[in-house]
Parts: sequence; C-alpha cells; structure tokens
Amino acid sequence: NQKTHIMPKIILFAISLYLSSFAFAEISTPITSKLPNGLDYTILPLHQEKGRLEIRLRVRAGGVDETDTQAGVAHMVEHLTFRASDKHPQGVMNHLHDMGFVRAKNYNAVTTADSTTYMMTPPAGLGLDTTLSALSQMMFFAHISEDDLNKERHIIIEEWRGGQGVASVMDEQRKSVIRADSRYVRSPVIGTYKSITTMPVSELHAFYRTWYTPNNMNILIVGDVNINDAKTKINEYFGQIPAKPLPERTGDYYEVKLFDRLVIKELHDDRSGVSQVAYIVRFDERASRGDDDAARKNRLIDRFALTFITKRLQDEAPHLPNGIKSMVARKADIGKNTVALGVFSSVDKNAHKDGLQEIYKQIKRLQDYPITKTEFDSYKADMQTLLDKAKTHTGDRDFAGWVQAMSTTILADKPYLTQHEIAQLTQPLLDEITAKDVQERVNAWFGATDRIVQYQSPHSTRTTPINEHEVLTMINVANATKLPPPIPKTPIRQIELPDVITTAHITSTKYHKNTNVHEYTLSTGERVLWLHHQSAGDKTYIRTVNQAGTQANELNAWQSQLATQLIFENTPYRFNKAEIDDFKKSHKLSLSFQQNPNHLTTEMSADTKNLNKLINLYHAQIYNTHIKDGLTDVKTALIGQLTPNNERRQLEQIRNERIAQLRRLPLNLPTADELDRLTAQDLSHQWAKITHNPNTFYIVSNAKPSELMPFIVQLANPNLTNNDKVSHFTHTQRPLALTHTDTFAYNKENRADVQMWINTPHNWQGIDAMLVSLLKNIASDKLKLALRDEKLGIYRLSFDSTLNPDSKRIESHLKFTTSPDKAHDMIDHAKMVLANLPNLITDADITKAKNTLITQEKSNLNNPNMWLNRLMLADRQNNDLAYLNDVVYLTDNITPDNVKRMATQIYHADSVQVWVDLPQTP
Repeated sequence: NQKTHIMPKIILFAISLYLSSFAFAEISTPITSKLPNGLDYTILPLHQEKGRLEIRLRVRAGGVDETDTQAGVAHMVEHLTFRASDKHPQGVMNHLHDMGFVRAKNYNAVTTADSTTYMMTPPAGLGLDTTLSALSQMMFFAHISEDDLNKERHIIIEEWRGGQGVASVMDEQRKSVIRADSRYVRSPVIGTYKSITTMPVSELHAFYRTWYTPNNMNILIVGDVNINDAKTKINEYFGQIPAKPLPERTGDYYEVKLFDRLVIKELHDDRSGVSQVAYIVRFDERASRGDDDAARKNRLIDRFALTFITKRLQDEAPHLPNGIKSMVARKADIGKNTVALGVFSSVDKNAHKDGLQEIYKQIKRLQDYPITKTEFDSYKADMQTLLDKAKTHTGDRDFAGWVQAMSTTILADKPYLTQHEIAQLTQPLLDEITAKDVQERVNAWFGATDRIVQYQSPHSTRTTPINEHEVLTMINVANATKLPPPIPKTPIRQIELPDVITTAHITSTKYHKNTNVHEYTLSTGERVLWLHHQSAGDKTYIRTVNQAGTQANELNAWQSQLATQLIFENTPYRFNKAEIDDFKKSHKLSLSFQQNPNHLTTEMSADTKNLNKLINLYHAQIYNTHIKDGLTDVKTALIGQLTPNNERRQLEQIRNERIAQLRRLPLNLPTADELDRLTAQDLSHQWAKITHNPNTFYIVSNAKPSELMPFIVQLANPNLTNNDKVSHFTHTQRPLALTHTDTFAYNKENRADVQMWINTPHNWQGIDAMLVSLLKNIASDKLKLALRDEKLGIYRLSFDSTLNPDSKRIESHLKFTTSPDKAHDMIDHAKMVLANLPNLITDADITKAKNTLITQEKSNLNNPNMWLNRLMLADRQNNDLAYLNDVVYLTDNITPDNVKRMATQIYHADSVQVWVDLPQTP
C-alpha cells in the first residue's frame, strides 16, 4: 500500500520535471496600434503560461508637468486614482482587494519626472475584463475628493518620511546640481512636506483633467490573451473616451538649459561617508537621438568613446597619486536630448583639490594621446562578437524577458526591434566608423562649455572650499604639463593551475534510488552527495559546507571572519588577481564563499567539461592561498570604526552595541589594541584550523557517472589524511532573547524607524518550513492592511519569517517607518495583528498563497541552486533524503488547519525585541 501511494508521486515528479524543462522561452510578435481617440496600445500574445497576464498603462505625465503651484501633485493623483470612482464609490482599491488582488503583487504604480505607470498582474482566473475595467475607472472616472485626499495625505507623508534617508537626500542634492536650470529641479517628484500637507484638492482636479486623457496614454498587454478579444476590450473601456488637447511641451520643456559657465557646488550630509570630487560637462546630444542611420551611427560612436574613456581611467588606476583612491567616468541623460558626462574621483578626506587636479591631467592625457588602432580594433571586435551573437538570436525570451523588453521600448515610446534587426542595422555602421570619429567625440565632450565641479566631504569633516580661480589654475597647469603617455597595460599571462593529486579514496558508496542521489564517504571522513538532476544542464554545481562558522567554539570569532575574507580576496600561489580572473572567465568558472555563525560555505560551478579546472581552482584558493595583501587596509578601516572620530560614528557604534545587547547577539569586535597587534600569522593560524575541518560536498549535476566520478576523490580535504583524527567544530546555541523595547535618538529627520524581531523555538521540518514561507506573505498583507489602510500610519513595511534549521527557531523580522508620535501605537497594533494572525486568515488568503507557492515551485523545478539547497536540507535533517521527494507535493499540506496551526507559532510573546530609532533632540 505504501508503494502504491509513493510511486505515482515520483512518476508525477519526473513528468513535471521533464515538461518544465521546455517552458523557458517563447517567440512572439508585438501588435501595436492606436485608437481613434489617440490611445496607443500594444498586445504581445504569450500562451505557454496559461492565464498569466501583465498589463501596464503609462500616462505621459509626471513631475515636470506640474505647474509651479503643484509640487507633488502628479504623485498625489496616482494615489487618489485608487480611491473612489463612478463605478466603485467605495474605492477601486477595495474592489481590487475583493477580487483577490494584493497590493505590490497584483497592482502597483510609480510616478517619475515624466510619466506615471500603473502595473497590473491579475490573479489567476481574473483576466482582461476586470483589470481594464478598473484601469478605465481610475483614468477617467476618479472621484478625487477632499475627504479621500485628507486620508491619503497620511500615507503619502509616510512615503515621504521613508525617503528622507541619507541616500535620498544626497540624490536630491546631486540632481539639483546636474539638472540645474530645468523643470526637473523645482521640487522632488513626491513633493515637500508642506505641499503634501497643504495642497488643495483643486490642484489635483486640474492636473487630472489636463493630463489624464487617452491621447496621452499607452497600454501594454503581455500574456495569455486572444488578440481580437484584447482589442475589443481595449476599445470597450478606453475607446469611448474623447481625446483632449494637451498643453504644448515644446522648446526646452524637457531639457536642461545649457550655458557657457563654470559652476562649483559643495554637497554635504553628516550621515554620508562619501569623499569625492567630480568634473562634469553638460551638452546637447540631439544628433544621437532618433531611428535613422545617422543617429544610430552617432550612438555607436558615443558607446566607443565612453568605453575608451572608461578603460583608459581603469588602466591608470594603479598609478594614481597617494590620496586618490579611484577615478571613474559616468554618463547619463538629464533631459530628452541633454546629457551629463562626469569624471568622479574618490579621495581621502583632505585630498579633494589633488583629486580635481588629477582629473584634469587625465582628461588632458586622453586628448594628447588619442585612441590607438589597437584600442579601437579591440572595442570593434567586442562589438562584432555581440552583433554575431545577435544575428543568431531566434527571437525567443522567457515571460519576464518579454515584459522587460516591451516596457523599455514600446511602453517608453521607443521602437521595438529584434536582436537580429538591430544587428543588421548596426553592422554597416560598425564597418564605417573610425578611430578618428571616436577621438573627435571625446574631444567634443570635454570641450563642452557648460561645466560643473562638485565635491563632497565625509561625515562631519569639511574640506577647504574650492573656488573658480583655483579651478582655472588647475586647468592651466594640466594644459601646460607635458604628460607622459599612458602606461601600457601589462598583458594578462594565461595560467594553468596544478592538477589536484590526492591519496584520498572512497570508502563506501550508497545509491538512494527514490531520490536519485549517489552518496560517497571518503577516507578523510568527508561525504559527497550527488543529486543527478537535469536542471543542471551542461553545468555542475557544487557546494562545500563545514562547521567553521564565526561562532564555532574552537575559533576566534572576529579573527576567523577576517581570515576567511582575506583568503578569498588574495590569490593562490604567485598568481595575481588579473590572471586568476582571466582563468575564471576563460574557463567559465564561478567560486564564492559565505560565512555565517554556523557554517562556512563555498559555492562553485562550471561547465561539466571544465570540472578539472574548477576543482584545481577550488584547491588553489582554499589550500594554497596565503594572506599577502589587504591586512593593513582592513585594520585601518576597522580601527576607524572602533575609534570613531565624529559624533555620528560614535552614535552608530553605541547603536550597534545596544541592538546586539537587545537581541543577545555577540558583537565579535576586537579592541583597537588587539587589532594593532594582529598579524598575518594570527589569521593564518585561524585559517589552518578552518582548513583542518571536514567538509560535506553537495553536487547537482546532469553528468554521466563516467564524467563525474574521477573528480569525487579530488574534492577531499588534503589536510585530512586519517579518519581517526577528524574532529568537528562545535557551536553553543545562543540564548533566546527576552521581550524588551529600546529606543535611541539617532535620526536627523523627524521619523521613527521601527524594527521588531520575534523568535519561536521550533524544530525544522520541511512541511513547517514551507508553511512559514507561505505565512510570511499572508502576515505581511495583514500588517499592511492594518497599519497602512486602517491606521494610516505607514507607507511601506517589510516582514520576513523563516524556519532556521541551525537555530531551530522561527525567526521573524518586521521593519517600517512612521511618525515618531505614532510609533508606539503602530508597534502595539503590529503585535496585535501577529498575535491574532490565526483568526485573521481566511480561506481566500490560503488559496491565494497556495497558488503563489505552486507558481514558484514550477520555477524552482528548473533551478539547480534551489535543488542544491534542498539536497543540503534533506541531508541535514537525517530523514534519508525523503525531503527531495516530499517537496514535490508539500503543497498538499497547505490546509486551513495546518496553516492556522503554524500561524500560532509566528508570534512568541516571550521573545519580541523592538528597536526604535527616534529623532535626535534639537
């Protein structure tokens, strides 16, 4: 009876795996048209994933289209369209929720400087009609009321508050410089605190009436649709709306005004650790826009010119003067036709003027020593390789690839061309351009007269201001200096790594027939488990795991972490980084590491035919690498963290210590004296301990036994020769943190950043791990509904929950930003939602989450890294690898009783740690 129950599952597993391997891509052709009222639309039929649809509606209006009295209005209108409409007086959003839509998963929207895009991914079973009906209501029949606006202000303010971090503040400062003298810098797209809280509803009405018209919209439909049905539905919901005349957007409406001038600007925020100086030129690139051959040729020259600048700066990097850490070129659109090109130098905190002088010297060198034939031919060869590949492209893409391709072309009002068409158009242009064309373009760029110098000091330090006289002097010095030619790049020597020679041998083998796993025990006491699986294709994926985690009792926590980091930053034998990188690239090898408190894991992969090269690389990196470089830099950086020289860094240090204390986490930090005394020999001693610890090797490969078997014993640890002497590291379980709340005056902005950690003791089981994964999405939705829609206290939150097999705990983490005066109310409400989670879950929630998990599982069937995870989990649970088969039908266990049973474990009142970053007192 047991066999008759299991065998059908195994057969279904094999069939699903076979069929899924053919579902990667599809060939299709977009159908583009326009309604009589001016609405543009594109339909791309894809039928492999039954019922799947992606719908995008783009309104060609954003922040730049606001009047001077409408700061943030485009974004406010985006929010209000989800509220009441003619057909849905209780709210379009509420209607979507009733139909099974989930915010951020099935619907979302984004407003930028020049557009507002609505994104719909209808749940299974809800197709075009529901979605297009809702979009039509939002676009043309929205009730933008004072009452709804006042409710939504709370949400928008929290979104604004969440964007007041240092990254956003610095981005706004940079934008104000780079896009100065344009409509783009009048205010942030989201608006200001004042505009959000005081904007009259009449301004929203005016913007909505002006810009939300079908002749200012573009619809994209991708997925399992009938073309004629889709056209009918588009016409039904959008074709009856009359067009409106649009305000003229001519002249420099979308452009930055260019001048003959030099502007010098300082950027600063005490929270930012960036120390940088930049020279930026702004110019018109109209000649590179358009779809004719002349524009395409110009874009090709632009590409070569930027490549030339970038590679020359890269080659000069090892020879930069002291105090100048790096130099890179960046180029970006700042209008429809206007462009900024900058050379950015990362410098020591007092070396900004030295960095700027070096920038001018590097620019002068680019002009004095033009692009060589060798350089040009190299770039041309690289482009030819891309074109040759594009010429053979069959036009197929997976679903996400098609959505991306359509969104970046047709939805953005750009023509869509196949890879083959692009190659055919580009080939004759590539044959035409010359090195002279490229050099003239570089000279033209750096000859632009609209020039900017911007500089930024780290944290609370401030460099001596840079003035115009100093800048002009630097330019004159660079121009008068006879610069040496670029230092020739040393050719990369092709290397070979020694073959692994081992005395290890296989002492026992076992074949787990039901899971197709071969298990080998080596004479070193190590184990190898190979899952023969077709998802690997022509590649082999290997994971090595040992117990050398940072919290191993036998190791020094911080020294072992530094040792591991530096071993992987250094190179084996006497080879340099360029040679090793070239070896990896030429043989298509991947090797990386991850160290957590419990394990040291090495991930590697290669084409199966290159397995010998991969194992040689693995052994060279692990067993034949010494700490030659990097220790001094690491020590300097760490000492800087341990002995903060400004108030902000001191605050960060105190904050980190208190969070660790709250959560009962070890800090693993040395003292400044311990760091000062640290030597490479100390770290080598730690690494020697790590490399005398046995590994377990997990392999996912579709190779034949004859291809893989020769390499099984070569994996063995050469430091383990006698099984009797093998010892495993041990770990002490850290104590469960107690329930406590702590606050800290940390933020410079008027906001509260809340974090909540919850830990529930629970042994790992495959079914329970799957249920926890399912529940984190349900819990996240319930928290958003309560804290955002009902309490109007947050804009976004993140909630994660996982059953950790190492700690044997369900570990949950909640994060959100709110107003300081609302923080404790939001915390209490979040606790209430999680504690009451079993009673809040509906059958519809379970069905929706189950369908999502089933969809994910279809993707996982073809993911070799996912099977590597599962192989490791199955082995570590000592259940005879049955988990590998169980995962195929784990979703059978998604029942209301099981889900609600596990929901009682997500919240554990005895272990809830809350941390709140509050504003600093004035």
